[in-house]
Amino acid sequence: MVKGDFNMIDLNRSRVWAAAFIATIVLASTVAMAAPVQRIKEIQMPLMSFPAIVKAGESFKLDAALGGKEVVKAFLILSNAKDASSTLDLLTPSDYEGLRTWRAVVPEPTPESLYDLVLIFEDGTFDRQPNSVKVIKEFKKKFIFAHMTDIHFNLGLGNPADKRHLIRERILNEITALNPEFVLFGGDLGLYPETYDRDYVTGYENLRDKLKVPLFMTPGNHEMYIDRRSPSVIDGMDYWKAAYGPLYHSFNYGNLHVLSINTFDWPARWRDRYDKDVMATGSVGFALIDDAQWEWLRKDVAKASAQGDNIIAFTHIPVELLQGGNRFGIEKPEKLGGPSSSLFIKFLDKYKISHVFVGHIHMDSLRQLTDNVLEAVTLGAGHNSKLEEELWGYRVVYVEDGKIVDMKTISIGKDGI
Repeated sequence: MVKGDFNMIDLNRSRVWAAAFIATIVLASTVAMAAPVQRIKEIQMPLMSFPAIVKAGESFKLDAALGGKEVVKAFLILSNAKDASSTLDLLTPSDYEGLRTWRAVVPEPTPESLYDLVLIFEDGTFDRQPNSVKVIKEFKKKFIFAHMTDIHFNLGLGNPADKRHLIRERILNEITALNPEFVLFGGDLGLYPETYDRDYVTGYENLRDKLKVPLFMTPGNHEMYIDRRSPSVIDGMDYWKAAYGPLYHSFNYGNLHVLSINTFDWPARWRDRYDKDVMATGSVGFALIDDAQWEWLRKDVAKASAQGDNIIAFTHIPVELLQGGNRFGIEKPEKLGGPSSSLFIKFLDKYKISHVFVGHIHMDSLRQLTDNVLEAVTLGAGHNSKLEEELWGYRVVYVEDGKIVDMKTISIGKDGI
């Protein structure tokens, strides 16, 4: 049974609220025509958005799409460095669906740090994936991680009086200084399709250059919209895959299993930001997990649970807004796949997924979904919906023996600009 209520939000009026919330961000007037910048080339895993955390002397999984080329050298290198820091041994290669996979062994003397991964190919070309491998001495029993969401790069930059870019920079610098074991980013890097050509560039470069800790990412609604108003269709999914890769995934830090869930997993028809039917139904602000992700999620969680892992999750849109099983559309209604909110909450409860970290509504709130499951809504890191006082921020989470034992909200007001 669902328990509790969001602070200051009546979820029974969620459809009305979601439509009003989306309208709070001002649209830019120009239409982006530039193709997505291809940040993911041969190296498919690990990535800046889905790094490997590995002990020195042990190995991580390395996937590459070689296109007929051969790798002659693989190494780790510190950001901005020119020479290799550690050469990797590539073991037991296998090929599957156009990818070659190895176990990449990190030499035991490699210092603890965050590294770029570099592959050199026989034709003299190379690929470099920044901030993609964190070498550690050990997986800590007591550590912290950070949750950050809704940073909305570029919002307000056209107004000289708008200083939110300073808040964004301060938050990235503060998190790097905290040196958490990793950061979970919960979506909404940018604005709308007409600004994707700048938003995806600004977002990527800021995260790459300022956030020097392992970063795991999940998309929000603002990354995934479609704009069909121009002859060249703009699809945010193309931009996301070019820059950040997977739309959902999972990873382990010791016995803590972390799920990255895409709750804006709508079919293309329902991601069209300027379609009248789409706007009327409100899918541009509501949550959906499609059947393919739902199947993957159930298998992944069952495996982690069987291994005895403690499980948490992060996503963008609160799970109460899931629309699976509902009928959507005015002219041609269709039934949606995936789980409903009640089914998904039962799933979380069954596997004792203790915490779900979300964003989307730009406020600080805790909601007990069941006795076993807490939903934590984190302040926006770059935009404030003014449902509360003007605060921005992020969340620091304390872990002991694979279990969350405490959390702290770090908030920044107008006087912090």
